[in-house]
Amino acid sequence: MSRSMVRIAGARRAALTATMVLALLATIPTAAQVRAWQKVERTPALAGLPAKAAAVSNEQGYVLQVQMADPSRLLAIFRLPPGLSSLDSDGCPTFKVDDLTPDPLHIPAGRCHSDGAEATLEVARIVEGKLESEIMLQLLNGEALAVIHRIQGAGYRTARFSLKGSKSALLAALPQGTAIAAD
Repeated sequence: MSRSMVRIAGARRAALTATMVLALLATIPTAAQVRAWQKVERTPALAGLPAKAAAVSNEQGYVLQVQMADPSRLLAIFRLPPGLSSLDSDGCPTFKVDDLTPDPLHIPAGRCHSDGAEATLEVARIVEGKLESEIMLQLLNGEALAVIHRIQGAGYRTARFSLKGSKSALLAALPQGTAIAAD
């Protein structure tokens, strides 16, 4: 084999290797592909409450939306993706931010309700313009959220969400001037 043929074979190998590396890099999620929190119109719209809610979805189709229920209660609404059966009505989803100890939210009776493919959790109350909630501080400042939930007849599952953009979206969902502190 002549030297020119060796150089051509080497160039082809290098081009093939570069193509394979680029193909592998294309499968790694970029920052633009991570689903960021959004400011969305709240549903239903209620007079006297912020018009915005904070929402995020993930690749599997899970959705988490945070909005005011009334002037003093902040709700998190967790929805299953299409095709999954019902949430277990006996349990309440728990949140875990950035691999910190899971905060079970210690939702008292009546503050967590699972109905089919949706769970509604009261995550905080606002008293005299102040919201005291460790989980809200974690959602505002964290990087990743895991929602651990139980599917009826199928056991526990974990839905993972990015917290990219959560601070801006969550603050827009709160009444103007609300102070936030750990509970």
